[in-house]
Amino acid sequence: MKTIVLSQHLIHFGISTKQKKDPRLSSISWIIEREFWNDIVKKHLFNVIPKRSYKQKIGDKLLDIINSQHKLLIYGCGTVSDFIINNSKIIDFDICSGLEEEIGGKFNNQLVLNVNDINIKKYKYIIITPIGYEKKIKNKYFKNINNIVFLKKMINDNMVTIDIK
Repeated sequence: MKTIVLSQHLIHFGISTKQKKDPRLSSISWIIEREFWNDIVKKHLFNVIPKRSYKQKIGDKLLDIINSQHKLLIYGCGTVSDFIINNSKIIDFDICSGLEEEIGGKFNNQLVLNVNDINIKKYKYIIITPIGYEKKIKNKYFKNINNIVFLKKMINDNMVTIDIK
């Protein structure tokens, strides 16, 4: 198993809680999974010395959209949306999800809206933050919508850049 720590985010390439058979212990939600990881870090990773450190930044194209002063919709409550919200000057935005365990909860002090109840016409751009799930999410919730923004992560040396795909 490889473990990479980006800022406060722990990224792992192994079997995660998403694989558990017990539904109470299985979720694709980072909000849920981060609690499990916080416990693991406290119990098992307190003496770990990283072999490599990464910094993370928002790419110029994504920053242009964030700074455009248009109303934005962010789909997803994971590490990418958390980073964007906490490392940009994003002001006029809503957060939505299709996951029951996230809908109605708080994410970065914002109410998480049900994606099925969204009035899409309110938003200039819809930013889908779960990288790797974008086509599935678009086809399920935003099938005939054109103002969708897909994201990608690019790694160059010790810098991870999140930008428009």
